[in-house]
Amino acid sequence: LDNGLYMLDVVDYYLNNFIMLGVGALECIAATWVYGYTDSVDQIGAKAVNILNAFSFMGGFLCVIFLIALPSNNLVIGFITWPLFQVIGILLAYTNASGDDEKLYNVVFSGGAGKFVRIMSINEYDSLENVSGFYRIFVHCWAFLIKYLIPVLLSILMGTGAKANFEEPYEGYPGTIQNIGAVEVVIAWLIFAGFLVVGVDVYSEKNADFRQGAKPISYHSEVAAAVEKAISVEDEKPASTVSVGALPADQFDL
Repeated sequence: LDNGLYMLDVVDYYLNNFIMLGVGALECIAATWVYGYTDSVDQIGAKAVNILNAFSFMGGFLCVIFLIALPSNNLVIGFITWPLFQVIGILLAYTNASGDDEKLYNVVFSGGAGKFVRIMSINEYDSLENVSGFYRIFVHCWAFLIKYLIPVLLSILMGTGAKANFEEPYEGYPGTIQNIGAVEVVIAWLIFAGFLVVGVDVYSEKNADFRQGAKPISYHSEVAAAVEKAISVEDEKPASTVSVGALPADQFDL
């Protein structure tokens, strides 16, 4: 009975201190770094995007390694590693980015971060031009935090937690019980990584199909106008008459 309680306690500890934090960090990375990759390539070029991604991910990896491996009095190196690599990546990406209009903005808010800003702005104000000053600042700050700061903080929490666990095993439980928690973390991360890879593959295929039949920016507003027109036409006709001629089939190829 005691061993069962120990295992339950360890599983709960590793779940909340490593799996949840790791999944949160990976969700931020998937939403702001992986999603929208092809759009960023179109905006600033593949070289700039790859430089930014490489420096950011390298900084995140080294950040966790340093936090685990370095003595406690040198942890400041781990804390500044990822932000430093991100700043270097942004500067190098900016120097290698294509295009002249708002190049620095397109680098900083590349990928899903830029998409997040546009979606939130259009949903609230119908167009980017109508966005109020405060809301514009709020949306950009939120996108910046999700892309650059939150993954860093979650990784730091995981790194410091892993270091504390290595120095003094949780509740002093024997290694066999601790290994169960470690295996749990590895399995959870592998499952999430698998879903991430499959999601990226599916997104890439759908994005390629969409680009083959490229739609204008006003595509969704045109669909909405077509729907309203069809409704008005149907309202004017007798109930026994059914027609969908006002809506071309390709309008709904989303």
